[in-house]
Amino acid sequence: MSDYEMADSFSSMFSGLQMLFTSYVSIIFAFLIASWLVAHKINTVMAAICLFLFTLVSIYFISFTFFIAQDMLNLGKIIGQKVEAGESSLSWTGFGEEWEDPPPLMNLLLFMELAAYVASLLFFYYQRKSGKVDRQKQSDI
Repeated sequence: MSDYEMADSFSSMFSGLQMLFTSYVSIIFAFLIASWLVAHKINTVMAAICLFLFTLVSIYFISFTFFIAQDMLNLGKIIGQKVEAGESSLSWTGFGEEWEDPPPLMNLLLFMELAAYVASLLFFYYQRKSGKVDRQKQSDI
């Protein structure tokens, strides 16, 4: 693989990773807004269906993010090895031995996605409970 192909592949993977992350953040916020608006209005069966679908989509996005991040790390290792062996002119990119372990930002990305999923579930349950209480208070007035 030429230097251009490696750099282009890495750039494409990074762009794909960013697109996945921003799409997942959009889904998280859509779920939060939907939770705020309707969590207290739907019955248990509909709530279970919503949570099941949201969980499936979250698993897909989190897994796909992980796989693309792994591919980026593997390509980074290859680039680093070629730079160290003098077979590549991509020394300006910063690839090298640090690619043996995942960079902290990769771990942070996966942590943020998992934390957003858990926080969204907690918000859904909170809205489901507090929305019913608020509705009861309004009917008492």
